[in-house]
Amino acid sequence: MTGSNSLIRLMVLGCVLALLCLAACSRDDGADRADEQKGRKASAPTDSPAAVEQQRPAANRGELHDGSNLQTLSYSELLEFIDGSKGKVVLVNFWATWCPPCRQELPELKALREKYSPEQLVVLGVSVDETKEPVRRFMQDEPLNYPVYMSSRELLAAYQVSGVPYTVVYDRNGHQADDMAGYVAGEVEAMVRNLMQEN
Repeated sequence: MTGSNSLIRLMVLGCVLALLCLAACSRDDGADRADEQKGRKASAPTDSPAAVEQQRPAANRGELHDGSNLQTLSYSELLEFIDGSKGKVVLVNFWATWCPPCRQELPELKALREKYSPEQLVVLGVSVDETKEPVRRFMQDEPLNYPVYMSSRELLAAYQVSGVPYTVVYDRNGHQADDMAGYVAGEVEAMVRNLMQEN
């Protein structure tokens, strides 16, 4: 009887841990936030072109990034980048090294980066990890073909990110066109493909 009780306790504990892991990587307010942000135009105060260019995320040319030069990205820097990327679809993916669905999604994001030219699509990864070190270690083992930045608290608050992965896609005019909480195979690719087909 004691062995049976121990086994039941272990099974219950395993289920609880699995549910906690799923809860940590998911959000439940995606629909509310999507309605709030859909159609919002990226805008920010303008500085001199040279100042904006220095603050902008690195060019997205598909080269491998190993995390050796991780920078923190602010909300205003991201908005300036999106505004300066008109004519291109911009995909912003919030993720974390400790999140299994995030790691599962990476091959799809890498494939999108390869499928479309830098003149068509820009992909930015934004890590929500607490520190840079786990991101560096992860990217040294698995370099990504798009730039990755650390998120500022301001950026997380602006997008109301409460779970990862969370992906936001902007159309060629700099308007937020779609977003998705969680990972479903093929969904991010479908969002990008739909925007590519728009004139």
